Amino acid sequence: FLASEEAAGITGQAIGVGGDRLQLWSHPEAVESEYRDGGWSYEELAAAFPFAGKQQSVGEKFPPLPEELQPQTATN
Repeated sequence: FLASEEAAGITGQAIGVGGDRLQLWSHPEAVESEYRDGGWSYEELAAAFPFAGKQQSVGEKFPPLPEELQPQTATN
């Protein structure tokens, strides 16, 4: 659908589809910004990620699987 002419007016949107669900997601926005003269190297990011402890949850929460669908482990 999104690649068709019928969706010509839909652009720049975050859309989710799964099973019987269709979702329009809000646009992400910056919640924290850090600056470093000359930019960030891999080593500098790995040594001191500036947003540690400030990250948000992963978003959508799913209910736990029913017991019969839980993965089998060595203890069960």
